[in-house]
Amino acid sequence: MKNFFYTTCAIFTATALVLTTGCEKKNKSGEQKLKEDLSVPGTYSEVSEIPDTHIWYSFSEDGLEQVDLPQNAAQKLLKPWTEAIRISSTATAMYPPLEESSSTKVPPAYAIVNHLGILAIDSDNMNLIQDPATFNNCTAGNLVFFGDTPLFSLYKNSFFNNSISTSANNDQAIFLEKYDRASKICIPLVSYKNLAIEGKSQITDFDWNGVDWICSIKTVTPERVLFNYLRWTPNGSILDLSPISNSNKISIKEAEPDDFRKQKMPTDFSNAPDKLQKLLAVIPDDFSYYMICEQAGGFSPKTYTHGSQEDGFGGTALLGDTYTIAIFQDGTTYISGALYNKHIIGREAAVAFRLPKLPSGYSYGNFAISGSYLYVAWEESDFYQTGRSGLIKVNLDKVLYAE
Repeated sequence: MKNFFYTTCAIFTATALVLTTGCEKKNKSGEQKLKEDLSVPGTYSEVSEIPDTHIWYSFSEDGLEQVDLPQNAAQKLLKPWTEAIRISSTATAMYPPLEESSSTKVPPAYAIVNHLGILAIDSDNMNLIQDPATFNNCTAGNLVFFGDTPLFSLYKNSFFNNSISTSANNDQAIFLEKYDRASKICIPLVSYKNLAIEGKSQITDFDWNGVDWICSIKTVTPERVLFNYLRWTPNGSILDLSPISNSNKISIKEAEPDDFRKQKMPTDFSNAPDKLQKLLAVIPDDFSYYMICEQAGGFSPKTYTHGSQEDGFGGTALLGDTYTIAIFQDGTTYISGALYNKHIIGREAAVAFRLPKLPSGYSYGNFAISGSYLYVAWEESDFYQTGRSGLIKVNLDKVLYAE
């Protein structure tokens, strides 16, 4: 089942942990309550009411195209979210690459477009690098950073992906790849064989804390579904790994379900970083939500819950070196701090605005920022299935400093 924000809905048993990115229904009352009860100091405006602030884009089988509104994008058959073309993960760099450091450069950002390629973003420029050999038959996502290099994972969903045959094995399957900014290509780093994962087992999720990786491995048999866990660490820089020469370059050991659970399980919002707590302090105490928190240039995100989570209303937060941003699934956006070496957006109090309202059945999701431009994923969804999808590009200069 699918969750647009890749929040963790976990079901733990004595023998297995089933981790899904799903189990969400839109909380209409939660959205309305947020809009009616929220009192935010400073700017509070509708992006859609400010001229020339945003551009809509949608994805097709052929790539990325500009549209006037999401609902006017070409219709697409609903597909399980693992098999649909959609933004599955985003990541924002902390600093410009060292070889490009200058006052004119801003940190780049990236988005994985499932079954299509990787979107490389530099300020107001986007470049969709399509790679059929890598993306066509796999579900891609889980963008993280090693230094200024983005890494992402691949897997095949045994329930929805028809390319997994009875004779399939993992001898040639790739688990982890990097995007090389200079050559603009995706390069394999670690294979299933390198991790001694055999048969049709698949790594469905992982957590990386900057030192080691802990993976959840799903194995489907005629009788049942099994989960086991492993922890691995590269013996050196992960960027030097290659599937054909990783012998003795990776240390592997079994992990317990609790090890994985401790890394992935949502925790109370009181445990969230202080910057995020201050940003959202204006939200009433009785308002329930979850927030998936990412660090710019960082590792695997953490999820924090505020109040009851029965209705699953939430969003994604990004903590940069000079700013903090949180965007809820209805488009309500909070920013504090400063954009990259440019403008002071707010003091310690939040500045807020709303992205254009989406039609019923649509929602906002992951986002990234580069310079003064905000890129937010949107998609049409029905339970675990996805139809139309794309992103909105927002000029924050015009939104935050409109006369």
